[in-house]
Amino acid sequence: MLNRRILRVKVMQALYALKQSEVSNYYGGLEYITEVFTPDLNANEVQDVKKLEANKKLASTYYEEYFLSGKKDYQDEVPEIVNAVNQAIADQDKKTGKDKKHFGKLLMNEVDRIYDLYLLLLRLPVDLSDFSDQQKIKTRNILAGNSILNLIAANKELNARSAWDHSALSTIYKLMKEDKDLAEPKPKTLEEEQKIVSQIYKIVLKDKDLMSFFEDRDLNWAENRSIVKNLVLKTIKAIEEKDTSLNLLALSTNWEEDKDFFKELYDKTIAGDKELEQVVTEKVKNWDIERVAVLDRVILKLAISEMMNFSSIPVKVTINEYIELSKLYSTPKSKQFINGILDSASVELLKSGRIRKSGRGLIDNK
Repeated sequence: MLNRRILRVKVMQALYALKQSEVSNYYGGLEYITEVFTPDLNANEVQDVKKLEANKKLASTYYEEYFLSGKKDYQDEVPEIVNAVNQAIADQDKKTGKDKKHFGKLLMNEVDRIYDLYLLLLRLPVDLSDFSDQQKIKTRNILAGNSILNLIAANKELNARSAWDHSALSTIYKLMKEDKDLAEPKPKTLEEEQKIVSQIYKIVLKDKDLMSFFEDRDLNWAENRSIVKNLVLKTIKAIEEKDTSLNLLALSTNWEEDKDFFKELYDKTIAGDKELEQVVTEKVKNWDIERVAVLDRVILKLAISEMMNFSSIPVKVTINEYIELSKLYSTPKSKQFINGILDSASVELLKSGRIRKSGRGLIDNK
């Protein structure tokens, strides 16, 4: 099932993708300035090529300086330069604004996709059984008479999903015939039926040939596979003799609360980007902030944002979580770097009151 560490990873990935798009948009602004001051070969009048080149360099410098300082120190320049830089900045801001919404939407879609794959896998036994009957497969239907199929078939939410295609079902059926654990006599108890159905899921989820089937539906399948697997197997294991319907699981034990957490983490990290950048820059005294790995900067901002905006999460918990993320996703040296920066930043932010903690086991502003 989803836990908050996984949700933090999803937000980290979304912010990293956003940072990459911001870089692309930034260079798009420079390309715009270049186009503005590129000589027009079809112009009726002779153009001053040297002047155009000089204006391009000056406009590009002002554009670059704006993104370093946030100041527009070019307003007294000639109108051509002022207009070019202003337009480049406006275009960059507009594109980045759209990207923020886009990656926020993708973040939600990413989680929805996990749930969709969970439901798709749950209906697999019914589709396999139907496929066996339709194709008149000579070998016995391993799932024939399995009571779990009745629960799956009766679930309206699963029935509303698209059925598995015949190509995938054919591949899965071959895997089932080759699996020794599925060659046992017909199951007689619910526990034996659960074992059969669970084994089918296990061979499907570990087969390399089926990886492309899932990757076509989820670009992050390699990462999300274990989540889907745990959800499916827990659902099957939870079935009891008395059940007349299949109980579907939520993505987490407190999904509404967790969903609010990662949406708010994404939104507040973006909204506070300038402040977070300043905090990080001040702490990286012996490092060139531009040379710090992009992913490390994203991790640092996320961690500081979480410390500042989620009063019920202890500082130590936040620091430990993002150290783990750096170990899993960043460079070998990132762990110590992230740990040092966050320790130092947290002390100063607590003293200044910018981090305030409250709730069970926490003392406000300590």
